[in-house]
Amino acid sequence: MAAAGSSGSGGAQAFRKERADAPRGFFEAEAAGLAWLAEAESDGGARIVRVLNVAPGRIDLERLAPARP
Repeated sequence: MAAAGSSGSGGAQAFRKERADAPRGFFEAEAAGLAWLAEAESDGGARIVRVLNVAPGRIDLERLAPARP
């Protein structure tokens, strides 16, 4: 699996994960899991990255700035 940073549309920072041999639905499942986890944010849950784009073999995620706990 490869990962790289880039600037998305409008200058937003993105983090792309790619896997050429990803099983069918691999990154789609990751996107669904992240969406599920994000539902808890409004109740005080942890900040979850936003999915910017998902396609077969890749997922683009919002890049978060490092922060101290």
